[in-house]
Amino acid sequence: MLTKFFKLIFFCFIIQSLSSQDISLPTEAKKGYIYFKDSQGHPSLLTLRGVYQFSSKWEFRQFEIDSLDRSLSYLKKINNLNNETFSQIAITNNTLFVLNGGGYVFKLNENKLSRVDNSVIQKNQLNSSTFYFDNQVHMHGGYGFWSFKNYTTFLDNDTGQWEIIYPKQKFLPVGRWKMISALVEDRLYVLGGRGNFPEKQTKDVVLDTYYFFDLKSKSYVDLGTFNQDLPFTTNIKSNLTIQNKKLFFEPGRTVVYDFKNNAVNTYTNKKLFLGIDVKRPVFEINDTLFYIKKIKDREFLAKTSLKSIYESEPQVLPISSPKKFIGLNLIGFLVILIFCWVAYKLFVFKDFLKGLVLYDETKIYYEDKSSLMNPKQILVIKALESEGQLSSKSLNEIISDKKFVKSHFTALRNEFISEINMLYKNVTSTQSDLIEEAPDPNDKRYKIYKITQQVTEKESFFSFLFRL
Repeated sequence: MLTKFFKLIFFCFIIQSLSSQDISLPTEAKKGYIYFKDSQGHPSLLTLRGVYQFSSKWEFRQFEIDSLDRSLSYLKKINNLNNETFSQIAITNNTLFVLNGGGYVFKLNENKLSRVDNSVIQKNQLNSSTFYFDNQVHMHGGYGFWSFKNYTTFLDNDTGQWEIIYPKQKFLPVGRWKMISALVEDRLYVLGGRGNFPEKQTKDVVLDTYYFFDLKSKSYVDLGTFNQDLPFTTNIKSNLTIQNKKLFFEPGRTVVYDFKNNAVNTYTNKKLFLGIDVKRPVFEINDTLFYIKKIKDREFLAKTSLKSIYESEPQVLPISSPKKFIGLNLIGFLVILIFCWVAYKLFVFKDFLKGLVLYDETKIYYEDKSSLMNPKQILVIKALESEGQLSSKSLNEIISDKKFVKSHFTALRNEFISEINMLYKNVTSTQSDLIEEAPDPNDKRYKIYKITQQVTEKESFFSFLFRL
């Protein structure tokens, strides 16, 4: 009984230790806040009164009085203070808060809040890709005023106005919002998102294109379509950039988009990120991931080690659509071409053979009939085909190498020619003779033998196939 009691105490201790990883948010956070990592590397909350910074506990810093005049009044114009309304960008000793859609940009330096823009609320690039490059805030894509945008804007630091970057080539991507994007060196990679397909008459659908915008050359490069097996292709706020890789966090899994190496790694761990608020970012501080967690109606600051997400074997996929091997396409094309050529030649071959009297080494053919012939008969037909006629002397030499009297040779020739004609008639079903006897025009004492019908040596289909 005592042992069970100690086990229960130990179990409760473990549960308490695990739950101690979740830190309750300040009460004021219920009124709205922006979750960010401050310039000192602490998880922090921006509220309308000031900043809550977490080290070992929440500490509050009220805005300085000289920053409360106009900047805070502009901030209060925003209905909802959260990470969907503002994107946060950490720069040296400062944090920028960029209004979704374009317009206001606030800078926080310790507890001093100020405006860095000189514009108005635009709502022209809602859910765009917001990033910081070359000391300037940029926005790519987005939606506003009934259209999806395919251009990039930046905040001019001198004028405080938003300006458009005009690309230097003709290719422009389809306008979109809610895309997955990552700034890798001087390239902004953009994948998926939602937009319109005018040619398909579809609106606000998932786009299947993939490209990057080179911020140095101000040109777009089309990367084709992305792999349809990717985990997701529209953005979520619970993301983090580590070593040029974009990490997205969901309950039970982490998805890493490595645009530079054209790869996506998905790590699954059902125990991680349970209850994570995917509408807020994740921050890495000293190899620890900090994120906002929601349990029923309560919110907590939660943490886990960075290495814990890599404990499982990842599922690896290419970002771009797997390219079909060109050689296979060529082979397929050649197979089709050969098939068509063979079919064509077979048709022509059948037409070519129609109506012809053919022979080979053993038979005589006509249409679909054939008859066996002995080698001497074939030799005579071949000689008649090439010469057109044979003298009685030449025919005698083919029939026999023996010497007979003239009358006996005459009988042998008549029998030999008669047999050939009979075989010919059986095959062709005609009454005409194939070989006829006639007087030799040069010497009436002798006979010659002529062929009455064109006879052709049978050609194999294989040799006919390669005849042009």
